[in-house]
Amino acid sequence: MITGNVATGVSPASQGGGIWIVNQSDALIVQNLVSNNTAGQGSGIYFGVPSGDRGPILVNNTIIGGSGGSQGSAVYASGFDNQVQFFNNLMIGPSGQNAVYCDGTYGGQTPTFVNNDAFSPSGTGLAGQCLGQIGFSGNISADPQFVNAAAGDFHLQSTSSAIDAGTNSAPNLPQTDFAGNPRILDGNNDCVSIVDMGAYASRDDSK
Repeated sequence: MITGNVATGVSPASQGGGIWIVNQSDALIVQNLVSNNTAGQGSGIYFGVPSGDRGPILVNNTIIGGSGGSQGSAVYASGFDNQVQFFNNLMIGPSGQNAVYCDGTYGGQTPTFVNNDAFSPSGTGLAGQCLGQIGFSGNISADPQFVNAAAGDFHLQSTSSAIDAGTNSAPNLPQTDFAGNPRILDGNNDCVSIVDMGAYASRDDSK
């Protein structure tokens, strides 16, 4: 759980309130709850990948963009990030902002997004160079319908579009969720067991 952090700096903006990755770092970021962090770019996560480096792989994280993140409130992706991969993540921005921003300074290379939910009410889910990936490879932009985000309960309600919406083929997929409950279950009663998006399974799954 990564919460309550503040990044400062103005060159060109404060970066990476929760996680900040630059230079050679092939980080594996799996099943974290990242919320209530503050930065100008990437309140949740900021990364800048150098040429030739793989960069991070993100699997089943719940990343909630905080205040100050006018660009990429949940995630800001920069650098040569065409080898970066996102699987089964919830990346949610505050109202009127964009949740994920891909900087096109380095030739328009973008990460691979597979079965993610990038959403911001009255804003944009994916922006910058990654705009247009919603509706492809299982990516959606929908309110995740948390049980009670204000109280810190980021389980999914039974009506959430993120239930049974991930991919079981994601690398390093955990067998249990953030709360220790079984991961790959039939959450929408269609007789097919598929992992939910985000760090938590749905509230119904966890019962």
